[in-house]
Amino acid sequence: MKPFIIYISIILLGLNFASGQMGMQTKTKAQSLEDQFSAPYLSKHQLEGFESRVKQKVKDFIDYLNIVANPEYDQELRKHAQDLALEFFTDPHQTFAGEGDLGKFLQTLLKSKEKISFSAEELTIEESLVDHFQRNAEFVPGELSFRFIQEKKGKQEETDTILPFLLVQVEKKFGKDRLMVWEVRLGGN
Repeated sequence: MKPFIIYISIILLGLNFASGQMGMQTKTKAQSLEDQFSAPYLSKHQLEGFESRVKQKVKDFIDYLNIVANPEYDQELRKHAQDLALEFFTDPHQTFAGEGDLGKFLQTLLKSKEKISFSAEELTIEESLVDHFQRNAEFVPGELSFRFIQEKKGKQEETDTILPFLLVQVEKKFGKDRLMVWEVRLGGN
């Protein structure tokens, strides 16, 4: 009986030690992720990832425009899409694709009774984040060019657009913690 108790005790101690090690490993991985998003320096690979995110944000913005500009959708959904579209930009009064004040443009689309379709093609980074990044910078500028297409009543209008964007550090809440993390915003200087 005594060897059995000793054997069970050793197994329990081993399991306790292993679970402690696993907890430390998880903590290390979480800390590593936190360090990547809040680091004062970003690698070339990370900067290129943010450039891909800029392109995706423009595509998402166009999707929101299509919701706002479709009077067949519920007005509340359209208003929510308008709010989400504005969140992509550093300034809601940013000029966008020759349309003037972005906030007013979205408001006009929201009031419109006609469906307008939008798309963006040939998205190209013109000024790379990689070329402008400096350690401890508060923001990093870049530029994206694309062809902005509007279709209304079967007529298509294309505008070659250059859109500035910024990689900025913003405060984000993660549970009870607040961290400064890098984020891409459309518009800017």
